[in-house]
Amino acid sequence: MRAGAIVRGRIVDESGKGVGAARVEFNAPGEQGTLDVPIEKDGTFRWDTAPCGALTFRARARDGGESEAVGLTLTPGAEAESC
Repeated sequence: MRAGAIVRGRIVDESGKGVGAARVEFNAPGEQGTLDVPIEKDGTFRWDTAPCGALTFRARARDGGESEAVGLTLTPGAEAESC
């Protein structure tokens, strides 16, 4: 994967409280996986090497809960926020 865009986000539960015990999964044309970036205790994360194009993100908590999918389209040099 080459650097292309920056994605910042925050994983929260139903009450709006940050969830640090989680992982972020992504799907992009031709690739998918789990982000290898630190997720802070307040649920925030930053991915500095996101590929450009259409991506779908989903957060999964260690207790088995998962978020709805969030879609973003990234362009070179873009910076996007996802909550």
